[in-house]
Amino acid sequence: MSALGGAVIRASVPRLTLDAAFEQKNDIAKAVEEELEKAMPAYGLEIVQTLIVDIEPDTHVKRAMNEINAGLFSNHISSSSFV
Repeated sequence: MSALGGAVIRASVPRLTLDAAFEQKNDIAKAVEEELEKAMPAYGLEIVQTLIVDIEPDTHVKRAMNEINAGLFSNHISSSSFV
C-alpha cells in the first residue's frame, strides 16, 4: 500500500514547485486515495481517508531556500530607510 501511495506522490510532486506542493497537499492526498481505492479491494481493504501531514524537502533544498530567504531579507533591510 505504501509503495503505491509513494508512486502516486513521486508522479505528482516533481511537476510542482515547492510552494505549489505545500498548497496542494489535499489534492495530492486525494490522488493517492483514488489510486488506493482502485487497488485495495483486491486485498479486501477499504480506504477511508488519506492524509499528507507534512512535506519534508531534501536538506539541499532547505539550505537553498534559507539562502534565498536570507538574501531577500538582507535586500529588504538594506533598501529600507530608518528614521
